[in-house]
Amino acid sequence: MKTENRTYNRIGTVLAKNGCWSFLKGGFVLDSPSNLALLLFQNSDDKDIDITIDSSSLQPITDQEWRFNQQFMINTQRKRAVTIHVSDQQGNRLQGAVIAINQVSKDFPFGSAIAHTILGNLPYQNWFVE
Repeated sequence: MKTENRTYNRIGTVLAKNGCWSFLKGGFVLDSPSNLALLLFQNSDDKDIDITIDSSSLQPITDQEWRFNQQFMINTQRKRAVTIHVSDQQGNRLQGAVIAINQVSKDFPFGSAIAHTILGNLPYQNWFVE
């Protein structure tokens, strides 16, 4: 989004499908008042796109509401159950092994993170889930 004073990168995301209505949701904080804003759309495969906007609105949100939503998204979208298999040097599983994992920073890359450019990149997706 571009305003009179600033450009905001990636203020919202949606996985849209051809012929289906999609709900685009995002957020930003204006540093100064603006009378004009320009929304820019980007797709993952660089093909021409046709966008119809049925309705739009901006809703104010408090810091408390934002933090609540942040925790909800972390708990429902980022956290996952994992299965860890521990083996010896010969590849034999060690039953009942005790392990400890300590995340030493708050950066998201614990686990995996992907760039928006690979959305729709089926070969990468297949490689990643292997």
